[in-house]
This record gives sequence, C-alpha cells and structure tokens, in this order.
Amino acid sequence: MSNKLYPFDLPDSIHPLAWVFLGFGLDTKRVNALAKHVFDDLGARVSFDVERTVEVCFAVDWPFTKEGYRPATVGDVFDEVCCPEGAVQIIEGHLPPGLTLEKHTGRIVGTVRETGLYRAVIAVGPRVKYDPLGGNGSPESPGVWIPINQPRMQPETVEVPKSLHDLDALELDRLEAEIQKAKRAKLVQEVDDGHSS
Repeated sequence: MSNKLYPFDLPDSIHPLAWVFLGFGLDTKRVNALAKHVFDDLGARVSFDVERTVEVCFAVDWPFTKEGYRPATVGDVFDEVCCPEGAVQIIEGHLPPGLTLEKHTGRIVGTVRETGLYRAVIAVGPRVKYDPLGGNGSPESPGVWIPINQPRMQPETVEVPKSLHDLDALELDRLEAEIQKAKRAKLVQEVDDGHSS
C-alpha cells in the first residue's frame, strides 16, 4: 500500500498486527496480548486491499433518462448496501438530500427529498493511519490516528555541534548568553521557592 497505515516494520517478537492497538495508552505486553486474542484467537481480519472507489448516481424526478444515473422519485425510501466491506467515505459530490451513507455498514439509507441530478464518489478503504508524532512508534511513545490523506508530522531536525570547537565566535557568544539566562532563571526560581517554604 502506497500510504502505509503504520510506517514502521515490527520486531519479530511483536505480533504483526499489534500496531492496530497503538494510540490507546496500552503497554507492549497488553498490545501483543490484545492483538493475539483479536486476530489469532477470534479470527478478525484487516483488509489491506488497495483503496477503490464506487460511483453512485441518481436522477430524481428527472424529465428524461440520463445514462449512468439511477431513476428515483421524491419520497423513495432507500436502504441498500453500496459497499459491503471496508471503511467508506464520500470523497466527491453528494447523495440526494435525505439520503446518507452509513460509515459502519456501507449502506445508503433515508428518504429522497429533492429533485435533481446527484453523483457521489465513495472511497472504500482505510479512513485513518497511524502518526507516531515523530517518535519511534512503540506503544510507550505518543501517537495518534489521523485521516488517511493527512500528512504525518515531520520531526524538526536540529543540527547539534559535536563539540564547542565546531562553533564560531558568534555562536559561542549566543550559547554563553543562553547559559547565563538559564542560570538567572534557575536562581530566581530557587529564591522564590525559598520564600514560599
């Protein structure tokens, strides 16, 4: 999958689908146990098919036949499976007013309310991916699930000199000023703490 849901390879000691349970505050042992139970014992499956799209078109009380559009009438009641498997979301266009796409069932349900031509493109596939927030993606490090099309956070890279000899005179002056500032702040804090006790 071009947009890998979890951007790291897992060590051999970790269940291959353990990452599904990251972001919920569980430690490594619990994540492993939960993954084993859900996927190995209960037999749950995660589909990694490439995301696909389904197009649905409605011609509601339209005066003539329109190729590729399903005829409908205001007041028609719908309860039909559009996408039997996978997470779904409308990525383009919209359904007729009164109809909704149930994300948990893949069904189009409701009662048509308005005349017109309506076209909706429905994406079938994961809606979220894991963002380790610049960390290593372990259960003990912070991370969140984000929309599939949102870019992951890129950690800021700060170049740290290997030694003071790598700094020029101006950089040394700035460093010295930062050290003095930190020392003054620490001294003020100690004095405040002494007065408050």
